[in-house]
Amino acid sequence: MQRRRSALGNSLLVKRGDYRAVQELMSSLSYERLIAAAQSLRETQTTSDPAITTLRRAIETVASRVPNSFAEKREMRLLLRGLLIEFGLAAFWLTINPSDLRDPLVVKLAGVTVPRDGLRKADAAWRRKTANMNPAAIAVFFDKVCTGVLEALICPGEDKMGIFGEVSTYFGAVETNGRGMLHLHCLVWLTGNLDFFNLRTKMLEDPEFARRMISYLDSVISERIDPRESDDRSNESSVPSTRHFETDQGYVNALHEYGNAVASKRQVHSQNHNSTCYKYSKKGERACRFYFPRPKVETSYIDDLGIAHLRRDDEWVNPYNPSIAAAIGSNQDLSFLATRAKTLALLYYITNYATKDEASTYQMVMTAAMMRKTLEQAGQTPNPSNAEQMALEKGMKNFVLRVFNRMSHDREVSGVQVASSLLRLPTYYTPLTEMHRVNLYYLRRRLQALIQGCDDDEGRNEEQVAINLGENFHVSIFDDYRWRGPDLKELSLYEYVKVIRKRTSKHRTGSDIDFDVNHPEHGKKTQVICGPGTVPRTVTLVGPLSKYQYDEDRIRGGHPETLAMQNDLAGCCTWRAKEALGNRGSSKQ
Repeated sequence: MQRRRSALGNSLLVKRGDYRAVQELMSSLSYERLIAAAQSLRETQTTSDPAITTLRRAIETVASRVPNSFAEKREMRLLLRGLLIEFGLAAFWLTINPSDLRDPLVVKLAGVTVPRDGLRKADAAWRRKTANMNPAAIAVFFDKVCTGVLEALICPGEDKMGIFGEVSTYFGAVETNGRGMLHLHCLVWLTGNLDFFNLRTKMLEDPEFARRMISYLDSVISERIDPRESDDRSNESSVPSTRHFETDQGYVNALHEYGNAVASKRQVHSQNHNSTCYKYSKKGERACRFYFPRPKVETSYIDDLGIAHLRRDDEWVNPYNPSIAAAIGSNQDLSFLATRAKTLALLYYITNYATKDEASTYQMVMTAAMMRKTLEQAGQTPNPSNAEQMALEKGMKNFVLRVFNRMSHDREVSGVQVASSLLRLPTYYTPLTEMHRVNLYYLRRRLQALIQGCDDDEGRNEEQVAINLGENFHVSIFDDYRWRGPDLKELSLYEYVKVIRKRTSKHRTGSDIDFDVNHPEHGKKTQVICGPGTVPRTVTLVGPLSKYQYDEDRIRGGHPETLAMQNDLAGCCTWRAKEALGNRGSSKQ
């Protein structure tokens, strides 16, 4: 399946207009040239060879259709960046780790027929064996649990409150653990989220707001266990059933007791720790990376820095939500992102660690170098072996495809991952949306050309565009925005991409908006404002914010306030301001 998907990605590469140039550039890459580039990448993380950039882009195109590939992870990162641009920083960090080897639902999904009382009596070893023999059942179980928690408990829909309150969106990335089983890392955004600096100031200056904030957090996050509800009578198989209760409140109380029982067994960190606790410790150090034991807190309060400290009556309890505990019957991790530093650290985690399958440019170059070496040696051998003869016959044909397949050949995947891919289950969870990209590099070139009063034909040819095969022109989003017409002149480029769609004129209605007469598709396409029934768009920015960003990132801590960066970032301000500047320049001439 992976080879079929990579072949599909290769077909997209072949259909590109610059494929012949890419193929010629790949043929010019010798073994010595690739090794030199790899050496530079290993020592400085950069290379001055432009062919290496072309090689990476070509491999990413081939990998774009392969499930769980590094190219898919890159798409995931772009979507998350778009959500950050639209909704700001997230409010909660949630990790869900379903009990795939213990839950009776896995046995049912595996197709095993067991009497109603049999599931409760079945021992753990039998359940575990049944689950291990049915990876597809585990994959479906994981999807059902994550979908249920996210769509029923956290974000049940418009005009409905979830367990966190009114949620604007969420994003969860699927990751595998050491056993090859799946778990979810998720960010949750609250509607009307205050900026963290404003939140901190308000909690310090407004005692009533601080009291309400503490009350809210205490109702959502628990770091305590009621010993009266976690005795031996409560166990993980005693899930409450609605048929046993006459009132809703009685059922709610039973769920709370069950969640507490689950937490007493699954949310308590081992006092002996384990190898995971010291995973990143240096030699000689024995500090738990999860900071257990954590100090007890008798009463929730807000400190002098505006940070909320929630009540904790046990040094070894991991924070959890009782409703989620009752729903999944397993362990979780829930925390409020009280500081910007913590938020950014977790964003780095979810986009780097949770998407850690991304291949580096160094790996790509070294794989290409080894394949090129085999080809060159085969050409110099008088009596080549079967493998060398095959390499000679293939030559540099589909070289990029073969490099990607070689990189993926030795990648280890679990049976659950394979089943999840075959069943086409999600690799991430977020409300339905369409992702649209705005390339900052080409935007910067367009703005510079607009100010200087010239057309950037070279940049336009390199942009991602919609190609009309019946006509000899390309139309990019920048062309659409520039010639959007007076009715949409107040929209910024971001707003335009977010809310405007194009369609053919033969399908137009009375609400359609015409392009300016200078637009290449004037009279053939119209503009439509997205209505409530359409799929919402997420706009993400591709490329560095500044052409100096790489130099800034190399300095520890960075210098985002330097004059050079400010001047360059000013070039990415609202396009209509640039249009006004361009119009003034034209009038003077």
